[in-house]
Amino acid sequence: MLNFLSHVDIRPSKSLEQWIEQTRSYSGYEREAAIHSLRSHRDGSAIPCLLVRANDWVPAVRDVALLALEDFLADEFATDWIAALDSLTVLQRARRANHAGLLSAVAALLGKPQHLSAVLDAASRGSHAVRRYAFDLQCNQTLDDEPRIQLLVGAVSGDDLLIARRALACAAGDVSERVAHAACQSRFSELRIAGLRRLLRAAPESSRELARERCLDRSGGVRAVALYAIRSQQEEPLVLELALARLNDLESSAKSRSVALLVLGDLCPGRSRSYCEEAVQSASSTLRCVGYAQLLATASDDEKEPLILRALADKSSRVQRVAVESIRRGTLPPAIDAVLSIALQHGTESAIYRVTSMFRYYSYWARLIALLRGLDAQTLPTCRAVWVQALVQWEKDGTRNFVTPSSAQQQEIESLWKKCASQAPHTLGKQISFHLSTFGLHTE
Repeated sequence: MLNFLSHVDIRPSKSLEQWIEQTRSYSGYEREAAIHSLRSHRDGSAIPCLLVRANDWVPAVRDVALLALEDFLADEFATDWIAALDSLTVLQRARRANHAGLLSAVAALLGKPQHLSAVLDAASRGSHAVRRYAFDLQCNQTLDDEPRIQLLVGAVSGDDLLIARRALACAAGDVSERVAHAACQSRFSELRIAGLRRLLRAAPESSRELARERCLDRSGGVRAVALYAIRSQQEEPLVLELALARLNDLESSAKSRSVALLVLGDLCPGRSRSYCEEAVQSASSTLRCVGYAQLLATASDDEKEPLILRALADKSSRVQRVAVESIRRGTLPPAIDAVLSIALQHGTESAIYRVTSMFRYYSYWARLIALLRGLDAQTLPTCRAVWVQALVQWEKDGTRNFVTPSSAQQQEIESLWKKCASQAPHTLGKQISFHLSTFGLHTE
């Protein structure tokens, strides 16, 4: 006892606010003394700081804070607990000690009917964490079927994904089907997937129409679940009709029509080709993207090169990325001169960057020739910087190259480098000159 008192300020004249401030002291002895004093004051405004100290790094401080909080577990302090909901949700996430007993006791207090409405009112103005805490309280206390259904349906239809997940997980028995139907209309694709799976498992016959509708969902994951269901039920013709109607509806959004085109290509690849050819002529870049992607997926090797060149020449960067992605996945790249010509025609930094990123799929020396041609033809300083950065990457990639250029390549490289060397940064120019000299090229 004497050892404890020797470390603390025991002046009796401190106010409640001063004791609350002392709970933030660097000294564990002073924090512990402050908590003892707050416990004797029995003022609910101390609850937030006591909740912080319940996760203190000093075990003795944690223990006395827990005892102090237990003194406030009474109806008369319910308003103070509600005011401390933010601190309470922080303690929920704390892991320095096991707070399950305290949290359960607080939940039992705030979950009482006479306090729950005040908790919900405070939560409506509170943080996401507070709203989730209030939902858990309400969910645990609402046992009657109809109010519970309304609560869970509202939660899965809301804009908080974590609450929606909890609501769907809480739905069981007869409640489950109605909540799952609401989940299928959620803004979150994972909720739509989970709701559709639950309905298809619980009531496959009554869920057929919903599965057909979800085949045209904007989410690929939802479509995959729905398409699997309609295939097992042999309802592909009905979905094809829906997809064709959506695709031909010019009033529908481009996104909606592109989804229909994807479904058409999935269910009937041969039939979708003519629609894809129309799509790549569309004014919508979204439709053109899907059209090119579908055509590239089903085209023969001879047909792919002109398709990639058309996509690269498209004014939309999204469409250009379709071509780059197709090459990344293994499609043979077109002739490098044709690709370089398209990059120079676009004349923008982003287009040049996309094209130079494709150069890694060409031979080492053909890549250098194309980069030097591009640098030589470029006039805009910002675009020239992209070519220079591509040269930096080419030089790095050459550390393991052992293939020598052909005589024709050697002559062209020597000629181009003499014109372009001055456009490269001094250090990079020295590195490339040295690198070329190791292969016998004259760089002076």
